[in-house]
Amino acid sequence: MSDNLGMKLKIIGHTNESNEINKEDILLFSGRNAGICYMKDNWDMLSGESQEKTLKRAKNNLISQHHSVYDHYVINMVFEGIPKFLAMILNNQGLYATSEKSARYTKMELQGREKVIYDKWLKIFLDLINKKYPKNEYNNCAYWGKTDEANDNKRVKLAQENARYLTSVFTPTTMSHTINIRQLNYVYNELKNFLDSDSSSHLIEKSRPYVEKLIHLIEENNLVINGLDASAKSETIKFFDARNYQPNKIYDDIYQTYYNGSLAQLAQAQRHRTINYRIKELDNDMYFVPPILRDNEKLVKEFLQDLYELENIIPQATMVEIRESGSLDNLLLKLKERKCSYAQLEINDQSQKLIKDYYNVLKKDNHPRANEIEKYTYGARCTFPDYTCPSPCGFKEGVQMTREI
Repeated sequence: MSDNLGMKLKIIGHTNESNEINKEDILLFSGRNAGICYMKDNWDMLSGESQEKTLKRAKNNLISQHHSVYDHYVINMVFEGIPKFLAMILNNQGLYATSEKSARYTKMELQGREKVIYDKWLKIFLDLINKKYPKNEYNNCAYWGKTDEANDNKRVKLAQENARYLTSVFTPTTMSHTINIRQLNYVYNELKNFLDSDSSSHLIEKSRPYVEKLIHLIEENNLVINGLDASAKSETIKFFDARNYQPNKIYDDIYQTYYNGSLAQLAQAQRHRTINYRIKELDNDMYFVPPILRDNEKLVKEFLQDLYELENIIPQATMVEIRESGSLDNLLLKLKERKCSYAQLEINDQSQKLIKDYYNVLKKDNHPRANEIEKYTYGARCTFPDYTCPSPCGFKEGVQMTREI
């Protein structure tokens, strides 16, 4: 695994569309927005008022902790060489937009033994996929591609999706990240508090140098606004669950549950920002084994042996306890993305298990919403009566939730 402390942050845009961050511009923009609440005329009059008056208002908002006016100023950043796990920490913090280089669809740039093992399993998975789903049986299936080239590319990408479980969760990647200045400052302070916390967690300890580097990059790029931290003084990052007990499972109009899942699956789940995710490390190392291997005892054993060899770099197959909570309505929206042939298989299968468990509890309790959610328990999202697929896959194993890739 390469050195990720060479991580870089590049600002590619922000609200004022200039090349450099000017804190006075941030204060002026936020101060004008603060004036809207009490303005007598219109925005043009606010824009034309004296800078002294606007700055005074902006600074008073910092003192009064009325920070919402700072939500209007947005920063667009690109991180190059950011470790995947640090990207996951950022992506669990709430308000943001992000685009990240995919380990599902691109071949990872690795080094040393990690590269040797990854390349070995890339070939093994490709051979298994070709054997399990022979090309001549799926020639007219949109999922695999209507041309030989598209079919071959799909198989390679599926092999990459499975082989990436052997890559470190600290593998460098590229990510664009858009966040407002208030949220960025809150995250900055939460990261500082995180560094001060005591923990024997392997993931936390391995994260510390990268968090320190990120804090430095935020400071170096002139993004820290003094006073924009009051709400974060006692907060730490919302990723590691500090509770030392297992929460009760709750299924109602709101829900709370927990399950074991890989770090790769967690990264997929985080895209559903209306749902809360926290993790708890397991007492013993456990790894996710892709379903296409499970009927071959020899390959399963070899896969696990290679993962244990790489345990110090924390492979993405590493299982953690994922603690998930949210509303039933937002879970149903999640199902309309994750119960699909094109979704990562692990989160597809977990989503199916969750909605079945949910339905069984509501049915047993004669809950009025049991009948409503039953229709989501049978197959992929294309079977939902309130969903129309824009690009049907034609892959029956995917629709029937029996696929192994």
